Amino acid sequence: MLFNSNAFYIFLPIVFVIYWLTPPKHRWGVLLVSSYYFYMSANAKYILLILLTTAISYGTALVIEKTEEQKKKKLCMGLALLVCLGLLFFFKYFNFLSSSVTALLARASISMPNSGSMATGVTISQPPTYPVHTIPNPSIKLE
Repeated sequence: MLFNSNAFYIFLPIVFVIYWLTPPKHRWGVLLVSSYYFYMSANAKYILLILLTTAISYGTALVIEKTEEQKKKKLCMGLALLVCLGLLFFFKYFNFLSSSVTALLARASISMPNSGSMATGVTISQPPTYPVHTIPNPSIKLE
């Protein structure tokens, strides 16, 4: 489902109404479930990646909440950002970097074995809700 699709124009008002009909204490659950549905409608094979980034973000929030020291809080946040951004880099930019390095080395007459092709078009973003999610890039068609 793309942001400019008819399905999204139906999906968004439904989620909006359900969100405002839900008690405030449980609204985060509506946003979480609707986010998972939205992201999986584009490509369900990334569900483990979505769940992983959600677990990392939620676990980090719990650790930060219980930690007293500012240094430890910053370390936890830094590690979580490193992992989530590392996933972003790997899934979004691996093919670009690999092909660029291979082309650069080919100009220098250095051959590289084919590094293969990784899944691309995945981005990690933080919606205005509480966990970090992984979403497909709507400008790139996923297979």
